[in-house]
Amino acid sequence: MRLSACVVLLAGVSFAQSLTEFGAAAAVGSVGGASGKKVSDGLTAVFEKVGQQTAKAAKQDKAPVEPALELAPGVVREETGGVPFPPPPQGRGGLRPPPLPLAKASLPAEIAESFAVAAPVLPPPPEMSREGLRTVSAGTTRADILRMGVPASRITMFENGHLSETYSYRQQGQKVGTVRLSDGAVANVEVQ
Repeated sequence: MRLSACVVLLAGVSFAQSLTEFGAAAAVGSVGGASGKKVSDGLTAVFEKVGQQTAKAAKQDKAPVEPALELAPGVVREETGGVPFPPPPQGRGGLRPPPLPLAKASLPAEIAESFAVAAPVLPPPPEMSREGLRTVSAGTTRADILRMGVPASRITMFENGHLSETYSYRQQGQKVGTVRLSDGAVANVEVQ
């Protein structure tokens, strides 16, 4: 018991010492902002001390480590602890029935070709232009803005109980403009 108390005491003292050193280094750093060299030297000294202490502690722990618990290899036991064994499989002679074959579905060639041809080709989404942004007025709804063109980026946040959105539009890599919405309606439009 005394040994564990001594270990805890020594650990607490060394922890308190390192906290004091780091606190002193931080205080010197915040007070002496103009004297950067002194702060750097102080921090270097603190880190060197910590490095020396950890190296010393690592050298002391070189003793061979014994496992805390050794286990023997597993052995099958006949006793189940009151739980009965599962019943044997039912069927002819205790054998399981063979698995059922899986059904294979294939489409006739005419139908498969019609699926390949019937795939719709969607047009590219509309792109907002400077002229399109100039036609946008305050009060336009979010749905109408999104029909005119998909924004390059969206920012959505809550401010003072209101939903605030910022849509940024680009055309060929160049910024075209920004639309700010408040509660789903246009509040401000900036055209570049």
